[in-house]
Amino acid sequence: MKTRLLTALCAAFSTSALADNNYYYGMDLGTTSLSNVTVSGPNGPATFPNPGNVRFSFGGKLSDQFALEAGYTIFGDSILDFGSSGKVTFSLQSFQVAGIGMLPINDHIGAFARLGFAKNSADAKTEIPGNPTSTYSASNSGLIWGLGLQYKVNDRLSVRGEYADYGKFGSHAADPKATAFTIGLTYGF
Repeated sequence: MKTRLLTALCAAFSTSALADNNYYYGMDLGTTSLSNVTVSGPNGPATFPNPGNVRFSFGGKLSDQFALEAGYTIFGDSILDFGSSGKVTFSLQSFQVAGIGMLPINDHIGAFARLGFAKNSADAKTEIPGNPTSTYSASNSGLIWGLGLQYKVNDRLSVRGEYADYGKFGSHAADPKATAFTIGLTYGF
């Protein structure tokens, strides 16, 4: 199933987008909201702080209303520091392939919705003085969706803001979930 989806996406990128020269790349920066990330600390339960994130993307417009986009999101490390008792570091990343539906509001402003698949992974590292460092890794494939607005500065440059739900980063009930608010730029070529 995944192979067929990737083959279809590659075929779509290589025909319609190439014919109209409608490729674009983008970069978004934002803040992440984590859930399911509470650990037991020396003074009771502790929750990881919400990190920032950066997403790099490449897309192809198949029409004025639809694009296909691949993206890679790196979430900043989220660190719980317990002082002399040790610390726990959480790292997340996500690779996404999504369809983007666009609804123009006027010549410069448009709304968009994202729907696709995300391959999410999480790594945790626990460091306790006098003990060996322990690590944990998890991954999950699932749905990503988002809603946003885009402002067209000129024929090539756009500014966009988005809320995205990345879903779970592992298959266990206690593995993290992430949502993000981002703002970024896309540049067409």
